[in-house]
Amino acid sequence: MTQPVQAIHPIGVEDKELSTLLAQFAELVSETVNFGTHILKWEVTEATGGDENVPIAMMLRHILELLDAVAILVRQSSIDPCKTLLRSILETFLQLEYMLERNTQERALSFLVWHYHQQLKLANKANPADPSYAQFAQKLRADKSTSSGIAPPVIDKLDDHLHNLAQLLQLPLYAAAEAEYQHLAATGAKIRNWYQLFGNLNSFEQLANALNRQAFYEVLYRGWSGPTHGTDI
Repeated sequence: MTQPVQAIHPIGVEDKELSTLLAQFAELVSETVNFGTHILKWEVTEATGGDENVPIAMMLRHILELLDAVAILVRQSSIDPCKTLLRSILETFLQLEYMLERNTQERALSFLVWHYHQQLKLANKANPADPSYAQFAQKLRADKSTSSGIAPPVIDKLDDHLHNLAQLLQLPLYAAAEAEYQHLAATGAKIRNWYQLFGNLNSFEQLANALNRQAFYEVLYRGWSGPTHGTDI
């Protein structure tokens, strides 16, 4: 195995004092994750209601997964990559806060309706009967890494998957959120985020402003933008 040039990219922690300090920080993050699993268990077992609980639980689980990865990186003194994880944690946290702030059922069901439509768009790229199939195939041919003739994948039982998603969106539970989605789509708006539904929040910055989390956005989210997009080198 090739040995790294330690002066360029040091692997591992040779300084015992630094190693101990990093381990303490990592343990603190891990304790947060461990405690969070109890909160998640309580949420899953004690929550009343129905489908609206799904995005709440899954957002919390996503935060815990990312924090667990942060703990591993900190222990190994791999600090800079934590910034991309922290940015994702912040984005998930603020979405969760917005969902729980008020109108929780409406907002959670809006998330699910938006998610189902995202799944439909993705699945239709492999559906020869949909216009997006030809567009996707053209992009595959244009990409220099796939110009050897690769085609959109053939997915077994795709029709059943598309039918199930369409049936979900017709359920009375999702009627209000689906009507809002279709209303926005009819205006020509690009529905990039679930919080556009009912909230008319067209960007993450607007979401942060609505929650009075402007400092989080300006200092942390913007600060972590460079490492995330490869411009802070």
